[in-house]
Amino acid sequence: MKNENMTGLELGKEEKTIHTIENMYQAYYPLLFSIGYRMTGSVMDTEDLIQDTIFKAIQSVEWKVIENKQAYLCKMLSRRCLDYLKSATKQRETYIGEWLPEPILYNESNDFPEQKLEEKESIGFAYLHMLEKLTATERVVFLLREVFQHEYQEIADVVNKSEVNCRKVYSRAKAKLHNIERDPLIDHRQNQQLIHQFISALNSGDEIKLSQLLADDVVIYSDGGGKVMAATRPINNLSRVLPFLLGIVRKTRDYTYEIKVINGQPGVLFFRDEQLVSVCQYTWINQQIKQLHFLLNPDKLRYIATQLETSKFI
Repeated sequence: MKNENMTGLELGKEEKTIHTIENMYQAYYPLLFSIGYRMTGSVMDTEDLIQDTIFKAIQSVEWKVIENKQAYLCKMLSRRCLDYLKSATKQRETYIGEWLPEPILYNESNDFPEQKLEEKESIGFAYLHMLEKLTATERVVFLLREVFQHEYQEIADVVNKSEVNCRKVYSRAKAKLHNIERDPLIDHRQNQQLIHQFISALNSGDEIKLSQLLADDVVIYSDGGGKVMAATRPINNLSRVLPFLLGIVRKTRDYTYEIKVINGQPGVLFFRDEQLVSVCQYTWINQQIKQLHFLLNPDKLRYIATQLETSKFI
């Protein structure tokens, strides 16, 4: 609401600023979101960081004379993400159970050309969860170099280190992630078919089919955040995972589910009494499930629930 005591000049100035912010959101929000979300793993925090970045940019004295405004905004946001991660690291150390990223719904589509699959990997659940193994600086350097192809000179300016140090940080981050098996990015239709097979076998209690679909070294990660009941540690190996899944099904026969595009690949939304209670994302290796990520923390389900209500998918 506008202040009634404002003069006409002040009102005009405020409206012009709002108009400029709206234009900036339209022009730069998709790129800024792609950077911020990969760095933070949080939708709501990313949106707050983008809002702060754009507002502070407009207020800065050099904004009007900056030629490459996109690069300037990306640098500003990356620095804010770095500060956020340094603070979040301490919070996640005391987080109850496994910390998983906030999920995002994408528009339903059967057309996922191969060149697009590579882009979607870096926004997938397994990829973002994998990045939790890195320090704040390692994560920012790794993403700016690996995903966004920034030059080391640009990265050095963001993290306030020399180019030589940035190269070392990037190499160290790569080494930390080197032994982690990566999803080969099966195509969209095949992914959907495998999920249908898995849910069908789970509902019918078909242990033989489930054993075929689950890798021997399968792992379940659950994020309840201390808000709802969930496994606080990863559940490893088929011998433990299979009875765990069958036990959940026996106790929760009243759920319904939908297969949606979550973080770029098909996943499952689980509902009870029409309320979203969990999101599950899968990592397939050689047509077997290698990882299951269950997001149950209601705080992290709010954004995706809002997307369902408004049908505003990315």
